Formats: sequence, C-alpha cells, structure tokens
Amino acid sequence: MPTTAYQESDPNESETRRQKIDLLLREQGWDVGLRSKVVLEVDTKQSDFRAQNYKTVSETLKNDLDSKYADYLLLDGMGAPIAVVEAKRTSKDPIIGRKQAEEYADDIESQTGKNVFIFLCNGYEIWFWIERAMGPGR
Repeated sequence: MPTTAYQESDPNESETRRQKIDLLLREQGWDVGLRSKVVLEVDTKQSDFRAQNYKTVSETLKNDLDSKYADYLLLDGMGAPIAVVEAKRTSKDPIIGRKQAEEYADDIESQTGKNVFIFLCNGYEIWFWIERAMGPGR
C-alpha cells in the first residue's frame, strides 16, 4: 500500500504547529513571533477581548479559573481579534477541532459582539468559515 503524507511522519500537535502551521501563517503574512499580530495559546475564558488583554497558557494554566486555549489568535491592525486557528497533529482530520474552535469564537463574540473567522489546520489541510451555521469549507 502506498504511503501518504499523513503516514510518513506523525509529529505531535506542538511539532505540527512549529514545523508546519507557523510556516503556513508566515507565508500569508502572519508572523507568529509578533504578539501584535498573533497570540499563541490564548485563554479564551480569562482574556479580556474588549480591552485587548490576552492571557496565555503560561499565565493561566496554574490558576483555578475556567480555561480554554485557542492555538492561535490572529489580530487586525488595531489589535482586535479577527480569527482563531485550531491546530491538530498531521495525522488527524482538522475538522475534529470544529467544536473547540466554535467555543473559542463564541467566547470572543460574547465579549466583543463580533464574529471571528475560524480556521482548522493539521499542517496539510486548512478549513475555514465565518458563518458557523453554514459549516466549514476548504
């Protein structure tokens, strides 16, 4: 049986982000090293999206408050959220992150009143949508 790209190697989610998704974002102008453009592992429960006070896993992991972590939060030129990216390891179907990403987007919308784009990615496939009721597309 032929080997697919998914079977050649199976990096974990963190490696997939670093080796593949970070590069894909950078190719599209999203420098993951610039916190003014991209916030990594943002806590959508403890961040204040209106005030643009974005808390990350390193700040909230050890407290007892409710937390949910979006892998990437993409920001517009004014520092406001415009998209969440949910990453999955290369061997996983990115669609399995849909519910998680919807919850992150709902957290943001509940504070800002605005929908954000949702992207699901495993390093090989990227799915996105704006209107969550319509479902994702490639």
